[in-house]
Amino acid sequence: METLRGAWDTTLTFLTPYYNQALAFLRTLDPLVWWVTGGVLLLLVLLWLLLRRREPGQKGRPEVLLSLGTIGAADGGDAGSGSLHLLRLTVSNLNPYAVQVLELALKTPEMDVPVTAEVAAVVPPEGSVALEQPFTGISGDEGRLNLYFYTAGKKRIYLLQAPFALEPWNNRYKISPLNQSVVPARQLASAGVSRVQEQVWRGEQERAETSTAPVRVAREPRETHERTAESRRSAKPRAGSGAQTRVRTSVKTTAEPVEALREGDAIFPDEF
Repeated sequence: METLRGAWDTTLTFLTPYYNQALAFLRTLDPLVWWVTGGVLLLLVLLWLLLRRREPGQKGRPEVLLSLGTIGAADGGDAGSGSLHLLRLTVSNLNPYAVQVLELALKTPEMDVPVTAEVAAVVPPEGSVALEQPFTGISGDEGRLNLYFYTAGKKRIYLLQAPFALEPWNNRYKISPLNQSVVPARQLASAGVSRVQEQVWRGEQERAETSTAPVRVAREPRETHERTAESRRSAKPRAGSGAQTRVRTSVKTTAEPVEALREGDAIFPDEF
């Protein structure tokens, strides 16, 4: 106790001169300055209280994790052969607000476009939900899973990305619980796939219309036609006519820009 008292006395002796100087300075201030200073301090305290009332999840990005994720062959075949697959995973919501799962998408480097599936699952606050979803057309040794979800706290759509890799000894793909990331989403994967499919469909429609369009031969003026007819009577017939040559050239020129649009040229957005 004596040691504590000695430390306290030493502290008071050290701080007393500074306290007296501060008190003397405050006495020289105008009363209006006191009111202004008190008002500023009160506003700062109210602002601090308002910030503390905000939910912790409002700061930063939402915390959503995937676990127990596997992609196995649903028909008993080879998991990497592109047959029917069954995706199983658990979505954990670590936020104090609910999360709505909107869509799942799978993509590997060997696939031109991802395979997508709409999902209607609500994950409660600080809870989890197990999902099962069949997929077809998966091939390759590794890829990426995209999970799109809407958050009630942020009121916007986010994208959760997780890698997966083939395990031949287990005849399945394993979704890694590590290296997961959450970023804001500008669009769903299905929207990009729909644009690619529309591009291919429009190209096929244009090619079909070009191949079935009637051939129109431009009519020559009557005088020119009569002079040409007289010269043809005296000349020996030749194989093929100039009009036919012009028609073939016209059809070929029209088909060139259409043939440039093919399914292999369709580009999927880089954000997937």
